[in-house]
Order: sequence, then structure tokens, then C-alpha cells
Amino acid sequence: LEKRQGSALRAWLHFFDPSNAGWVSRSTFYKGLKDMDYDGLALEVFQAIDIDQAGEVALEEFDSKLFDVWRRFRAWSMTTFRGSEDMLSRLVQGSADPAAQCLDGAGFRSGVVREGWTGGHEDVLFQALAGDKHHIAVLDLSSWMDVEESRQRRKNLARARAARGGRRRSTLLQAQAKMLQAEDFKAFLKKKYGSLLRAWRVALARNDAPTVHKPQFFKACSTMGWIGDVRLLWQAFDRDGSGSVSVDELDLQGAIVLARFKDFIEKTFGSTTAAFRAMAPSGAYRIALRSFEECLANRGFVGYPGMKQMMHGL
Repeated sequence: LEKRQGSALRAWLHFFDPSNAGWVSRSTFYKGLKDMDYDGLALEVFQAIDIDQAGEVALEEFDSKLFDVWRRFRAWSMTTFRGSEDMLSRLVQGSADPAAQCLDGAGFRSGVVREGWTGGHEDVLFQALAGDKHHIAVLDLSSWMDVEESRQRRKNLARARAARGGRRRSTLLQAQAKMLQAEDFKAFLKKKYGSLLRAWRVALARNDAPTVHKPQFFKACSTMGWIGDVRLLWQAFDRDGSGSVSVDELDLQGAIVLARFKDFIEKTFGSTTAAFRAMAPSGAYRIALRSFEECLANRGFVGYPGMKQMMHGL
């Protein structure tokens, strides 16, 4: 893929998932390989990627590092710009030709950094987005930004419906089954990892991401050895039907105390780096848990329900 397209991300966006659905079926995957003139064994490639045997693959299974870069860039773009035309217009403004209708690589790199992108990998992102491999036009941006906007609207509507009473359950028995799956899963995580927050950080979410999507969740359950009904378990946690699960849906108390801790750190020290330097011995890269707890207690962060589990999770 890197030899033919330059990166797995470009191959994914242009050949496997041009509609930006987030996942592809086996037949679509085969077609993408065929369109790139891949002459290897497509079935073996698919089976190697589809670890959970769901019959579909997502970019995070395809290339987890590029998935994280693409996820963060999409989220940043949707909060920074008011759509594809606004994005192109603002990125072009600082280029050599402010009146241009497209961006070259240099213009894209300098433009996203100027607008506040700090995630790096600008060359990979440009190569993936540029339709002709040399320039980015408004159509290259709208092809995924429009889908992302629609997805966000659906997510908001789903959450609004959940707030008005939740989705209808097919039967009381199914609702009870979901609840039992969730309770068993939480007990499993506590036994294996010590706390739900630690399980989230170590096994479920990569790079402390605030949410996990269905393919990643299924894969994590398989990796950790969970043998329950993973599809029913997903339905139990994804109650709003948004297609993602957040840490507060797994561990509400842990999420609350973690949010309070983050607020305390920022108000007391200004940043996590400054907090660590203030509490850790000079030049140290680690701090003992007991010393950490004592430092926090001396500064007034004490007595919150779930603190012990939060400390273990950190």
C-alpha cells in the first residue's frame, strides 16, 4: 500500500472507505485490493486484519497509529472550521497565492499548523487527502467533512432521544440480559485490572482516548479474554446508539472524580507537567503512589468517593 499509494491512510480513504463510513465489508475490502492491482491472497489479508471475525474491518484494525492521527485530525477540523469551504479558504489565506482554489503540500502544512493543528503527520495527511496527490481542493475536504457533520448530527439526535427517555427496549428480558452482561464485564475488568478506570486506560482506549468505537471495543474484549456475548455487551454500554462508548458510560464515578482531579491540577498547578515537577523528587521520572497521595492530600485533594480507584487507574 505504501509503495502504490504512499500510505495506508490514503489507500483506506480512496480505495477501501471513500464514503468515510469508518468500516468496510469483506467484499468492499476485496474490491479495494483489486482496484489497486494487488495480486496477493486477499482472503488471507482480510482474515489477518479481521481478528474478531466480525466480517468487517475498520481503519483502527487496518493501521492503529494512522487511525489515531486521522481521528484526531477529523475532530480538530470539525471544531476549528465551519465546513470544507471555510477550511480551504482559511488554509489558503497564508499561502503564496491567497486567491487559489486549491492547496499544495507546503500550503497545507503551514496552513494547518497556523490554524492550531499540533498533531503532526502533516505530510501523511496531505498525501491522504489530495485527490490528485499534488493538490487539495474543496471537494477533497467535503467528501469526508460532510459525512462527519451528518454523523455528528445523528449522534446529537441519538443523545437527545436518550435524554427524553431512552430507546425502546425490545423486551424486558433483553434489557435484563444486557444489564447482566454489563455487570459481569465490570466484575471481570475489576478482577483482571484492579479498577474500571485502569481497565479503560490499559485495555480499552488507546492513548487515553475519551471514547472507543465498536471494532476497537470488540477487539479489546477478544484480546483480554472476555468470553461473554460481546454484541449484547456493546448494546448495554452504547445505550444512546451513537456508535461509541465513553469512559463515563463504563465508570461514571471514576469519570467524575477524574474530571475533578483534572480541574484541581489545572487550578492548583497550571498543567500536569507542572504538577508532576512540584510533587516528584528533582530529576525523577516517577513518584511513589503513597507520596503522590500525600502531596495531593496536603494540597486539599482528599475525601472524594472513588479516589482510591482513580489513583490505581492513573
